[in-house]
Amino acid sequence: MRAIIATQDLPHHNTKATPLSDRLTLINTPTPEPGPTQVRIKIRATAVNPADVLQSKGAYPPPPGATHILGLECAGTIDKIGSQVTTLPGCEWITHGAPAAALLEGGAYADYAIVDARQTLPLPNLPTPTESDPSSDPTLDPMIQTMGLIESAAASWMILENVAKLKSEPKPTVLIHGASGGVGTIATQLAKSWGCRVYATAGTPQRCARVETLGAHKCFNYHDNWPALLKQTEPRGMCAIMDVLGGGGLTHNVNALARGGHLAILGLLTGTKGELNLGTLLSKNASITATTLRSQTPENKAEIMRHLRKAVWPLVETGEIKPVIGKILPFEEMATAHALLAGKGENVFGKIVVTL
Repeated sequence: MRAIIATQDLPHHNTKATPLSDRLTLINTPTPEPGPTQVRIKIRATAVNPADVLQSKGAYPPPPGATHILGLECAGTIDKIGSQVTTLPGCEWITHGAPAAALLEGGAYADYAIVDARQTLPLPNLPTPTESDPSSDPTLDPMIQTMGLIESAAASWMILENVAKLKSEPKPTVLIHGASGGVGTIATQLAKSWGCRVYATAGTPQRCARVETLGAHKCFNYHDNWPALLKQTEPRGMCAIMDVLGGGGLTHNVNALARGGHLAILGLLTGTKGELNLGTLLSKNASITATTLRSQTPENKAEIMRHLRKAVWPLVETGEIKPVIGKILPFEEMATAHALLAGKGENVFGKIVVTL
């Protein structure tokens, strides 16, 4: 089968290789076989995530035991089923040929992938978009649309509910950085559906305007003095902040927290180091968590997927949460997809999807 790996990992594969860029290489490799609790998916679509770009640079190695093949999410059809899959809780829907979406530790940049069956979901029944709906294209294959949901919704649930517990907060305020990206567009809609007062940041006035159509009360251009603008708008501060900035935004984020607020870091776009004023944190009884979806245990991922099927898929099926697909490219143009996510070329709003 075809698969794409980071060029630096090529020594691990004794096979024919075709360079796609200085960092990405297309190889031919044997089709994997599922274990007893795994399924194999014939992949129709995958998506590009920041972790993929970092891994291709050598800055984010795969977890122990994970494949070197890139890609953390996919949609396709169930091609082969492990012997114990049908006995697993929540896997009763799995049959040969069933459409499915999956969250992986790696392996989605390929014709086939194997994954723990508990990390798969049936595709949601997507509503037919209206002509006035700017977020969805009714002509898109449901598998492509689901690529705007699976990893983004899982990461959003992990941060907003598992970490920040916003779903149970009374009238919570939340700040979502990078709200025009794949995760941010879903996090904005999910928080809005829970009754949160959602604030956000994005990189241009046009992107901010689109984020507001997704449910943000106010989206600030992060090139402006957003901390001052946020304080003017919401003086009591944020119950939670979902941050992809990292070290460069640490001081501003801590200052923006409300008393008892929580800063959840899941990205490092502005650096790995920052200065932390512990006095400010203590005076607010505030807290900070740093976590990634990829590093979660299979059990934690399975639990997140159960929540998505029970609590998020119904919101998708009623149209309250919509996938936002910014760009669709063929598998052979994966290098272009990586360049776009890294900010080179056109400004993409939403998820970048790659089809096979």
